[in-house]
Amino acid sequence: SYIDVMLGDWSALREEAYIVDMTYHQDVRPTQELQPYFSLYVLCITIELMDNFVSLGVKLKLTCDEEELGVAYWYRDFLTSSLVSQMGTMRQGRIAARELQFAKQMKKQSNESQQQPTKKTHKGGKKKGKAKKASSNNNNNGVPPAQPTPTPEDLEDDFDFMLCNAKRTMSRGIVRFL
Repeated sequence: SYIDVMLGDWSALREEAYIVDMTYHQDVRPTQELQPYFSLYVLCITIELMDNFVSLGVKLKLTCDEEELGVAYWYRDFLTSSLVSQMGTMRQGRIAARELQFAKQMKKQSNESQQQPTKKTHKGGKKKGKAKKASSNNNNNGVPPAQPTPTPEDLEDDFDFMLCNAKRTMSRGIVRFL
């Protein structure tokens, strides 16, 4: 009966995540394609919990022989591969959203700079311009950066992604060794 309860809860959690995603899509971003943010998050957390369960079983020596260890590490390889795939999907969506936002911001800045006069002359014929001031704000001599700078959260996510890749590689190596 424990498995029935657990699978029922998992099914309910997936359905609720889907409802949240659809509500967000309808309320906030009806013109864009559906990105299942909450569903991916729930799936990643669940896979991490399953991986921790298998890892604890190995650490507590609940597996008795090489065959059981081989199965445990094979399953851990499967879980970490799934997790890497889901994390990659989430990262691609986040990067695409950030690039879209950055492009909108750059377009807005270029529209503002085209609408404002760039140079004014004084009595002595000297030019005083806003273009020079604007170019000093972009640290690249007036050329805007090609892409946004990563935030501390991005660096943490990159570290988690690399750590998950390392776990997957170690699990595969142990399976092959056994």
